[in-house]
Amino acid sequence: MKNRFSDAELTAYLDGELDSAAHADVEQALSSDSELREQLAMLAFPTDKVKDSFNAVLHTAPRIAPLPSSAPTKGILRPLALAAALALCAILGAWSFSSDRSRPTTDWRVAVAEYQVLYVTETLISADPGPDGGVELLGRMSQVLGHDLLDARNSDDLDFRRAQILGFNGQPLIQVAYLADETVPVALCITRVGEADQAVETELLQGLAASHWVSDGFGYILIGGTDVERIDRIARDFRARL
Repeated sequence: MKNRFSDAELTAYLDGELDSAAHADVEQALSSDSELREQLAMLAFPTDKVKDSFNAVLHTAPRIAPLPSSAPTKGILRPLALAAALALCAILGAWSFSSDRSRPTTDWRVAVAEYQVLYVTETLISADPGPDGGVELLGRMSQVLGHDLLDARNSDDLDFRRAQILGFNGQPLIQVAYLADETVPVALCITRVGEADQAVETELLQGLAASHWVSDGFGYILIGGTDVERIDRIARDFRARL
């Protein structure tokens, strides 16, 4: 069945701008529609970074000689279009090569970091978890993921703001968003992975403190801010409880 949600509606969902009824409608559809999850993941892709990378290699594109003002236009549009297409391929190829060497696109944690780096305080300050503190929302997401996420609401260091369903490589990826110190956006993301259990490892991703681990077939990453010690400590608490 053709997806009934427009890109504009899904973008509003990602930005937390839908009303509660529309938000719930999208979430219900996401739970059973893999194509919709993939569409949502594409809309969540950090296009600003693509633009920056595009501009960084623009000077390497083939130069096209300017068309003389007196030259006839008939029959010349197609060769020029071909030259422009080749230039675009060269630019995108250079961007893809330079990016893939350091950050494989198959690493879901990299995708999370590239998304999280776009968050600012204002992204979450107006998000309202509702009177139940997100219990109902996380309950539905637990069903989508097949894993109990209710304890993800509780942290002495983080203020729960919202949760949403994203996607990566056709798999649902749950993002639970918080504010630390009322200003610092932090996210806990969970998805299914085909990996053995791994202990908490903490590092910087996209300049953000990030702790990631694997437990019982699920991959986790807690990311946000620059306080590496705090993120590591909170991550170890989540690992023990989730």
